[in-house]
Amino acid sequence: MCQRIIIILTCLLLISLNNCRATKDLHIMGFHRTNASHPLARFYLPVLHGALMAINDINNRSDLLSGYNFKVIYHDDESTPALGGKKFVQAVLQPPVKIGILGPYSSTVSEAIASMAKYWHLLMISGGATSANLVTDTSFPYFFSSNINGVSNNIVRLAFIRKYGWKRIAVIMQTNSNLYLSGGQDFVKGLHAQNFTVVAEESFASNPQRSVESLQKKDARIIFIFSNTAKAAVILCTAYKLSMYGENYAYFLLDIYYPGWIDKSAKFSNCTVDQLWTVAKNYITFTPFFGYRSNPVIVSGRTYQQHLQDFKKYSVTFDSYASYGRAVYDSVYALALALNTTEELLQPYNMTLSDFQYNNTFIFNKLFQSLKDIQFLGASGPFRFHLRSRIGNVDIIQYQNVSGSFEAVTIGSYLGTNSIIVDTEESVVWPGDKLMCKIISNR
Repeated sequence: MCQRIIIILTCLLLISLNNCRATKDLHIMGFHRTNASHPLARFYLPVLHGALMAINDINNRSDLLSGYNFKVIYHDDESTPALGGKKFVQAVLQPPVKIGILGPYSSTVSEAIASMAKYWHLLMISGGATSANLVTDTSFPYFFSSNINGVSNNIVRLAFIRKYGWKRIAVIMQTNSNLYLSGGQDFVKGLHAQNFTVVAEESFASNPQRSVESLQKKDARIIFIFSNTAKAAVILCTAYKLSMYGENYAYFLLDIYYPGWIDKSAKFSNCTVDQLWTVAKNYITFTPFFGYRSNPVIVSGRTYQQHLQDFKKYSVTFDSYASYGRAVYDSVYALALALNTTEELLQPYNMTLSDFQYNNTFIFNKLFQSLKDIQFLGASGPFRFHLRSRIGNVDIIQYQNVSGSFEAVTIGSYLGTNSIIVDTEESVVWPGDKLMCKIISNR
């Protein structure tokens, strides 16, 4: 009996020293590609490594989710919606009860799972999915994006238009993919809400030629394109043949296009690469900047530079793709912080996170609001949500002719902390050497 008492007292002492903690598991579902032997592993493994680093950091903190073990079981969705949906159903029907979902990285897989997860009152937070549809469509009410998605970029697009005093905007969008359609529709909605004149709103499913011809008839000069690379090449080619280029035109394209996309996509049009660049030269895009140009202390207690060094312990081989790992790191931390806040909110009701069940809307609503209100300095930059979309730092890129070839030049940055655009040392370039705010008259 005395020996048992000594053991109990010893464990209590160790608990107070944070060396022996009686913990309960908080079960989280994770969805991601996990096959290290796949040819694309160099792209998606750094993202998974970011999540694993965050999980380890969270479980090693005594001041976050004290008394709990943040336990994530990852399922390989193979970036396939049907498989991801199947694995979700299998996981949610098996005990123990899960309290949230991390991932998937793919927008299409996220849609498949999010459309079902709402029936179990499960929050989802993805560090990869960028489709605006996931936060604008009522079919996915509990989905959060910690990536800079279509809605996030539209906030920056609108701020950029205001900066240059433009009034008349045209939009052309591809309709056979939610990735492009939802982003374009949300942008048009924002234009109307902020009293810009939408001179043309054109859409197409397969062939954009007539839509571009309509842009010309409506005298569209500032043109935002929401499409894949192949259709973007056709749009630019049609614009070339209609002489819709030069100092009185401004084109804006998506940031998700891969390097050299014009050279590789010319084959989908009836134009040469040089003809496409004649229209596209100096086009502007908006791309996430996952990090800092300074060295602040971030949510983990590390400095930003310390985080970059420590991440190498998790992912040495694939450093060039580590920035997306930082976004996923922050999505894991956001969920943990929201759970921690929820635990505190439940105390006056004599409840804990362990009381969560799929039909417990009281705890779910507390968690949902806690996640919506979350703000912190993450590994990928300042982190907060607007309508379940991540607001963070975004670079404004112009493709300028540098020594005979077109290269991405950062001409400005949108700061997510205070929602302003700051200029960089690099100047905006435009045909005729005219300021962008003066080149296009408000016809």
